[in-house]
Amino acid sequence: MLELNGYEKGGLAGFMYGNLVRYRAIPALYVLANRGRPEDKWDTTLEKALAGLKSILRILKYRSMSDEDILEMVDKHKNWIKYTFHDMHYYHTKLVEPGFVESPEAECRRMRYYLPAMAEIVNSPFIDWRMQTFDTGVEHPTILDVGCGYAPYLELMHRDNRGDIHYIAVDTRAEAMVYLEDPAYLPVDTMVYKYGCDINILLSKMPKPFKAVVDTANCVFFGNSLHCFEESQKLLAKVAKLPKVSKIMVLEFAPQSALNFMFDFHMYMHAGTGAVESMPLWGTIGTEWHYETSYPTTQHMMHTYTRKL
Repeated sequence: MLELNGYEKGGLAGFMYGNLVRYRAIPALYVLANRGRPEDKWDTTLEKALAGLKSILRILKYRSMSDEDILEMVDKHKNWIKYTFHDMHYYHTKLVEPGFVESPEAECRRMRYYLPAMAEIVNSPFIDWRMQTFDTGVEHPTILDVGCGYAPYLELMHRDNRGDIHYIAVDTRAEAMVYLEDPAYLPVDTMVYKYGCDINILLSKMPKPFKAVVDTANCVFFGNSLHCFEESQKLLAKVAKLPKVSKIMVLEFAPQSALNFMFDFHMYMHAGTGAVESMPLWGTIGTEWHYETSYPTTQHMMHTYTRKL
């Protein structure tokens, strides 16, 4: 067992105290983010939320913020606040109720704040949040979306390519694949292939009809999913060998995101199981690929691999 000295114990205690204080602010922020129009009458709940938030901010040394400053901050980040609140509730339930599986309706309710939340903290060469588009940089893309979930980026990719897109969805969650069966949730005129299995199984033991589809992919996208795989480097090497792939895009949490106020609880859940790799170690996957990073939001990094001509 690692023995901590007094200085280290004090630093750890301070870190825990500071974060616990911050997390107390999330319910108050959520209440304020859901308030009605400015002209609506304030009720006791809103007053308590604002007063509670101000007391927390004073503890954190933000003593000079007026009510107007606080509400302006809340309005600029209301989707991020709502997403964090629902994310926090989801992972709390997952921890205390063994075997808990979130319903598709509940996950969609949580995820509907996800893209608008990212738009509030954005600085991206790929995603134009104002125009709601996602540019992969690949002409006539056939996108293999690994760990696609409920396909939150599909509509953005579809809009950027004006419908000229094929989409291959891969996820182990059967409920996500059922969701993608409903045409009401998919962009019109988009060819969507759905595989409810682990990508490693799909790549190594594909029946010929499945392999023929996956081999058409010219772009691979991991949207906050690569950290779910224990051997992420090997998986990148596998998808890089697909015959037509010219670009691999990996959107992941930035190393500093866990220290930010509105971090994503998903990362800590994986950290508890030891499944998270250190993001900077990913590096390149071969000399025939060009590797670069960018920061689509203050919380995320985009690792981009482009096959050299």
